[in-house]
Amino acid sequence: MIFKQPFTPDDVKRSNTVPVTSALYARSTYSGVEGLVYFVEDYIKPLVKGLLTPSDRELAILATYYRAVGYMLSILRLDAPWHYQSVSAASRSILELYLDIVLLARDQTSESAERFHAFTRVERFRVAERIVDFFDANLKEQQDDITAQRKLVGDTKAKAEIEALVEKFWGRATNGRLLWPSHWSLYQDARSRAKALGASFEAMYVRFAYQLSWHVHPGAAGVGGISRENFDTFVAIAHRLVVEVMTDVFTLVCQELGFSKVIGDFEKRIDFLRHISGFRLVDLSLQELGEPQRFTFLEAGRTEPASP
Repeated sequence: MIFKQPFTPDDVKRSNTVPVTSALYARSTYSGVEGLVYFVEDYIKPLVKGLLTPSDRELAILATYYRAVGYMLSILRLDAPWHYQSVSAASRSILELYLDIVLLARDQTSESAERFHAFTRVERFRVAERIVDFFDANLKEQQDDITAQRKLVGDTKAKAEIEALVEKFWGRATNGRLLWPSHWSLYQDARSRAKALGASFEAMYVRFAYQLSWHVHPGAAGVGGISRENFDTFVAIAHRLVVEVMTDVFTLVCQELGFSKVIGDFEKRIDFLRHISGFRLVDLSLQELGEPQRFTFLEAGRTEPASP
């Protein structure tokens, strides 16, 4: 990647004379997401491959990081107006995964990592149990092959281990029933997790999550009477959230894994990533005035990155 912006204050002043349309804005924020993906390819991916024996805590952080990167890669492919629902869903998911990474990073004990890995076992068992219960109660329905689920649910030792994990990490209600979790942490809804992290995190969640949910939930709340220009604006908002969140994710992950000490000028490179959308907007605006393209963060002949 090239970490250099070519604009003078006069360039920026001229660019400000061009009206910023929703389409122009969306194109610039898309470039911000694109820059994140190339940074993963060039800087983080090679270092992750070099990890030999990551700890349980590091594995939890990496697993969450990879999920966020997966959504980010999807957003990079979703560049048509019809994709706005998927972009909204992916960016909202990235926000929630970001909260998970912050929770994991802040807990310097082993408890969060233990909860994280315990939840994987608990949730697989709970889903298997629900599937088995349904088909046992609805014998007239076409019976799917649920041999694996029946084996897991019927394993009394595994069931006892799962229930012990639930009791250890999530406890029981006052009536003695196990409190089966819907999330690995102590906070079972996303806003509660954001609130637990601090006011700025809750503000971010309120500012973005509810609005993005309009495009995912049933009904026409997010689409009824909305123009094409507004769709571009919503997509740009999603892109902006991804850039804001993922630059922090990169910082947290690289600090946790020691990568920030290996990547030269790490903080400056992260700061550049935060501003790619702005640099692209200046460049696109100047092109509207008939000037040639000047800004790029890619070397000549660079191809699209492979999946990180």
